[in-house]
Amino acid sequence: MTPWIVTLGESLIDFVADEPGSLVSVGGFRKAAGGAPANVAACVARLGGRSAFVGKRGNDAFGEFLEATLRQAGVDTRWFTPIQAPTGLAFVALDHAGQRDFVFYRHHAADTQLAAADVDGLPWGEIGILHVGSVSLAVDPARTATLHAVDVARRRGIPVSFDVNWRPALWPDPAQAHGLILDVLSHCDILKVNEEELRWLTGQTHPADGADALHQMGPWLVLITLGAEGAWYSCRMLDAGGEGDLIRGHVPAPRVPTVDTTGAGDAFIGAFLTRFAGGVPVSGGPRALRPEQLADWTTFAVRVAALTTTRRGAIPALPSLDEVEG
Repeated sequence: MTPWIVTLGESLIDFVADEPGSLVSVGGFRKAAGGAPANVAACVARLGGRSAFVGKRGNDAFGEFLEATLRQAGVDTRWFTPIQAPTGLAFVALDHAGQRDFVFYRHHAADTQLAAADVDGLPWGEIGILHVGSVSLAVDPARTATLHAVDVARRRGIPVSFDVNWRPALWPDPAQAHGLILDVLSHCDILKVNEEELRWLTGQTHPADGADALHQMGPWLVLITLGAEGAWYSCRMLDAGGEGDLIRGHVPAPRVPTVDTTGAGDAFIGAFLTRFAGGVPVSGGPRALRPEQLADWTTFAVRVAALTTTRRGAIPALPSLDEVEG
């Protein structure tokens, strides 16, 4: 049976502007479910994978909406529990190219209250991949819970996927972010970054040079999203002695009428993890991979991400497997 892909972290409400422009100039907004790890879980489920989401939601109408949206997408929400705290909100405006402008309302929000004890209650024996992002590292107790989950997964031999998802506005102390993100990066197996995050973490602008630097920090598989230019993959095909070839390549993106780039990166990593989980014994790491699989899975992930940009919102825009393969 295909292993569970468990995502952990924030789920919040995106209020997406009804018209192009900045947050200063737009008028009305439309409600949509969001939060990067929740988006990834929904993407996996929409594509036929087995996913569960771990987090906290407000015991309010917005929290109920988030849980219902995830359940409708096919996500297991047993570990997405309500508490007496407000559901986090994000207001998102898009310019004419589909690029985003954010304002977050997340102070003491429910998703920040995930605790290490919540992680201990997970069915770890059934989990095939753990996926986390950096937003849940910004404040405690969610920070401690995320670090604890990564530690448990590593001790159990469960591959850890990490999306840097750098959002400076969400950090009370942005200067603290770099060290915390590097700490998780050093303990992950699969790392996803975009071009801006690549420069921020490595100082490099070319994907090959940046990937080399990131491999030295820990992950054996690095995925670099390039927006309309597709994505780059780089994998250290390690043998039992820790040596092996470096397999890498670039996959161009299909040309699509872009409406909203919100959630495209989440769709990319969700699609890649779905194929990864279904294609190899996940505990086998890079020794279980074939080079051609990396190109195929990255191509699939790029297509899913591109299709996501043709509709507004994050979870509402995720395509089904039939839409991707049609």
